[in-house]
Amino acid sequence: MKNNLYKFSLLFLSLIFLFACNPKLNNSVSETGQHETAVIEIKVQGEDQAESNKEVHFDPGMDLLSVMHDNYTIQAKEGLVEGIDGLMANQGQNKGRYWKLIINDQMSQKGAKEIIVKDNDRIVWDLTDDWDF
Repeated sequence: MKNNLYKFSLLFLSLIFLFACNPKLNNSVSETGQHETAVIEIKVQGEDQAESNKEVHFDPGMDLLSVMHDNYTIQAKEGLVEGIDGLMANQGQNKGRYWKLIINDQMSQKGAKEIIVKDNDRIVWDLTDDWDF
């Protein structure tokens, strides 16, 4: 009887350990329990209203491409964003338009994979043929 109780206890503790350490089953936001927030706006040239304006939550240290994949349907090639939620650059009615990336009112000189998103960043993706800022 003691032997069965010992086996059951060992099995129960093993299952608890397995579920507690599995990152896919663990719903914590990050290892420290902290998360950061940014606002991402998706715009299309010539339209008065943004296609999307969303507050997103992410773990500290995440790159923009990963944050975008977590919150939108993204088409990217070699780290460069080509489409966001079905809005494709340089195709169909958007021929000659590309994604201009603006972070905190500054045009980015880097691709989304190279940018580490910070708390309270304001990120604008503008599908445009106008590269003036």
